[in-house]
Amino acid sequence: MEKVLIAVDFSDVTGKVVDEGVKFAEAFGASVCLMHTEPPNEGYIYYDAGYSSMGSLGYMNEIDPELEKSHQERIKSDKHSLQVLKDIVEKRGIETSTFLIEGNISKAIIKQVDDNNYNLVVIGNHRHGKLYKFLFDDISTHLLTKTTCPVLVVPTDK
Repeated sequence: MEKVLIAVDFSDVTGKVVDEGVKFAEAFGASVCLMHTEPPNEGYIYYDAGYSSMGSLGYMNEIDPELEKSHQERIKSDKHSLQVLKDIVEKRGIETSTFLIEGNISKAIIKQVDDNNYNLVVIGNHRHGKLYKFLFDDISTHLLTKTTCPVLVVPTDK
């Protein structure tokens, strides 16, 4: 095992996820990549079909400056949080990199695995009900069926 990808969401399970991933990295002398995926920018406040000034049917949209500012602050905070985690892991003597991307979490992780040949993916599992999993992307199930390497799912305590 050479490379471990640890996907973090900065929730209460993040510390446990990082610790479990680091244990594998220490045992196998592997490097670690800490990855966080931010949902896409939601700076558009509406989409509305209508007529443009040219008289043709089109879509009008508007970027809300406050939402854009909030999004940029969240990205800045995410980068800082990744750096803090990187410093903690590096203190344990492990070569560590970070990666932050916007987009669909499952697809972003799978792309990272495919592009960089990770040997293990470590993620946390929030114990959501079946309705949540039906309505939203169940990341752990998606990764277990779509990745080309083993996936370690770290459960929450709740």
